[in-house]
Amino acid sequence: MGTALLWVLPGALLLVAAGAGYDELRWRATRYRVGPDRVELHNGVLVRRRRSLQRDRVRTVDVTADPLLRVFGLVTVRIGTGEQAGAGEGSIALRPVTREAGDALRRDLLHRPAGPRSPTRGCSPRSTQPGSATPRSRS
Repeated sequence: MGTALLWVLPGALLLVAAGAGYDELRWRATRYRVGPDRVELHNGVLVRRRRSLQRDRVRTVDVTADPLLRVFGLVTVRIGTGEQAGAGEGSIALRPVTREAGDALRRDLLHRPAGPRSPTRGCSPRSTQPGSATPRSRS
């Protein structure tokens, strides 16, 4: 059993190190941008992918953390349009981001200006201060 352990243990350590290295590379190759009209995600190590959602179509922003992310104070942010199209076409997942950045993204993306909204007008994440939105009146 001692000889088998000498072969298995280095192999397991090599797999863990390779997985951690790939995750680090993937993390460094991932970029996202929240603009006035679109949310864009650029990711991929070997094959670059670009995803984009219109800001006015964003319906959900979920901030979740699995136990490993929670240990480091990180979260996953899932931005969805409410579509059930195929293969996650109606959503973008940002993983990992800090808890503060995730909460700020949620506030910014779900912010809806009061009054009618024209299809060409976007909402900039920095256009309003938190708590400065005009409350809607109930009819």
